[in-house]
Amino acid sequence: MSRLTNLGIRLAKAKSSVYTLFDGRGLGLRIEPSGAKRWHFRFYWQYKQQRISFGFNG
Repeated sequence: MSRLTNLGIRLAKAKSSVYTLFDGRGLGLRIEPSGAKRWHFRFYWQYKQQRISFGFNG
């Protein structure tokens, strides 16, 4: 998988449905139809997959 780059993040545009750009190490950038961008990190805690959000950029 490819890593997220500054240029790739800035060029990510809204589509008709929600999509996510991943870096391959648990970090993802979710782009919503409104153009909002949300950071998520997926990890395992006590054998269960968890997700934490780091903020909102709308």
